[in-house]
Amino acid sequence: MEISRANLETYMRMAIKVGKQSPKGIRRPHVGCVVVTPSWEVVGKGYKTFLDDTRFLVHAERMALKNRNLCLKLAD
Repeated sequence: MEISRANLETYMRMAIKVGKQSPKGIRRPHVGCVVVTPSWEVVGKGYKTFLDDTRFLVHAERMALKNRNLCLKLAD
């Protein structure tokens, strides 16, 4: 599975854009994550955020993987 420079830049820009959705109060860095399949289909996105009305952090990759699982369930 080889990724071209153009694809890599596309997904990195997408992750940066997703990371900018982090709520106010999140300390830098604002982090975004994009999960793709081996065929380069985007199946999950996430950003660093707070856990339901707390000050505990949810990491971007955890949110993206949770969204990925939701996408897979909806596809069934």
